[in-house]
Amino acid sequence: MALDIDIAEVSPLPLEFGEPAVTFADPRTGLTLVGPLSLRFGVAHKNQVRVGLVGPPEMLKLACVWFDRTQRPLPVAHPESPMYVAYPGFESAFRSQLALSRSWQLDIGEDLAYALLKQGRERFETVGRLRRGGR
Repeated sequence: MALDIDIAEVSPLPLEFGEPAVTFADPRTGLTLVGPLSLRFGVAHKNQVRVGLVGPPEMLKLACVWFDRTQRPLPVAHPESPMYVAYPGFESAFRSQLALSRSWQLDIGEDLAYALLKQGRERFETVGRLRRGGR
């Protein structure tokens, strides 16, 4: 039995970046060259993005390491090309600082982390017992 398949390539839509507005099909290029669209709003553009984290202790630690990496430029392992574009770092790309404070982190604790490993109804009931103070 033969199968007829039609394939069509959909061209990417142009996205607007920076001030004055410039369009690019690739968001990496737009952010790197002219920054985010919010720059056109002047003082309404946030110069700081605050990030809050919720999770078990180990996950919070890993998230902080990852956010720290996003602050710096990240080179690509391949020669630069449209497919492989180096990341310039958060502040350079978004024209804002990424703020991560210990006071905005919530350790959900080992008990909740343990409960979330369960499946279905058992997960629901275990989390419910935690909320009431039992394990």
